[in-house]
Amino acid sequence: VYVPQPAVPSSVAWPTILPTVNAQVLALQFQFDRTQWWSAEQLTAHQLRQAELLIAHAARYAPFWKSRLAALGDLQRGDLTMARFRSIPIMKRTDIQDAGASLFSTALPADHGQPFPVRTSGSTGTPIEARGTGMTWMMQNALSMRGHLWHQRDLGAKNVDIRNPYPAGREPKNPKWSPVPGGGSHVRLDISLSISELLDRILAEDPAYLQTHPYTLLGMIELSVETGEKPSSLREVRTFGETLEPRIRRIAREAWGVPVIENYSANEIGTIAHQCPENQFLHVMAESILVEVLDDEGESCKPGEVGRVVLTSLHNFASPLIRYANGDYA
Repeated sequence: VYVPQPAVPSSVAWPTILPTVNAQVLALQFQFDRTQWWSAEQLTAHQLRQAELLIAHAARYAPFWKSRLAALGDLQRGDLTMARFRSIPIMKRTDIQDAGASLFSTALPADHGQPFPVRTSGSTGTPIEARGTGMTWMMQNALSMRGHLWHQRDLGAKNVDIRNPYPAGREPKNPKWSPVPGGGSHVRLDISLSISELLDRILAEDPAYLQTHPYTLLGMIELSVETGEKPSSLREVRTFGETLEPRIRRIAREAWGVPVIENYSANEIGTIAHQCPENQFLHVMAESILVEVLDDEGESCKPGEVGRVVLTSLHNFASPLIRYANGDYA
């Protein structure tokens, strides 16, 4: 639980008064609508302001970070520059494995909520464990809502999500896929099911929206073409977890008549980038994450160059991930 939820007044039918977390998720959209137009310089300045708070917390409460951040000294507000930030050693997935519990903060700001485990094998197949909090959960919900609004999705319609099952004891009682009143139902299917079983469930659920991995989608479409059965109400597919190849977009359009929207994310980080509503390029979620794309010398790549992705999750105080190379290239 993020924060205690005050009761929504039963005597107010309109306008709608939302529970605190839902209201915060929607209130963030007001800021996002403005910050998405900021210059790179404005965004970087505010990212560094937030990174100062994260670094100060990590240096004090996360044993793994004490020596790695020692070179920065006692940072004062406004001291952190990008040059100083880049003096922090890059963190690898093996560092997370080796760190174990020393990566986890021994104390958290009270308003971040209780920590919970986040486990992932990632695209590299190297399993790691991190932690999230109510704060990171709320921020991810806000970023998901941004994507829904960008692509003008009908939030009252049904959504099916194919991924790992909910952890035991954390299954929602009445799952919805958005915080708005009258939000549509949300069905989560286990990705370990066979392609045949998944397609059968999709046909039975008949959702308006579907989220899955690109190659799971491709397998279902290919089987659908063979059987001649396809979802009748589907409007859009969202993909995550793997690179979306152009041919999968084309096949989905030809066979199912739907667009495929790409989302770049990682379990331990959350949403990294959403597809633009006007083209197939991706926009970094700069309000939540600082992304670097670096060459072999550790310098920023120029447009058009390929480099390794290095990520800083700006609001995760439970298991700080600072200048974390997740194994991806972009």
